[in-house]
Amino acid sequence: MTIRVNTTQPFGGAVHAKDFRSPSCLTYGNGSHMTTLGINLLAPQGSPEYCGVLINNKNDERSVPISVRIHRTLELADDKSYVITCGKAGFKNTR
Repeated sequence: MTIRVNTTQPFGGAVHAKDFRSPSCLTYGNGSHMTTLGINLLAPQGSPEYCGVLINNKNDERSVPISVRIHRTLELADDKSYVITCGKAGFKNTR
């Protein structure tokens, strides 16, 4: 999954999977208006690439909580949290 964070102001903070700050689950803004975080949705729990992806077995949706922090190291009241969810594209056979 590739998560792109667009901002109206230059961004130098951090984007990471909530409660996971390993290098595979974290990226830092470089002062531009777009920051990209790539997360491996298939990494097994316990793997260094695992970022807390939650799987709904009923519909095979995968969700990951994301934190967008204004500061690289401090957690501030203005930080935002989101849950990003993706699922399989639906296919309906009319027969």
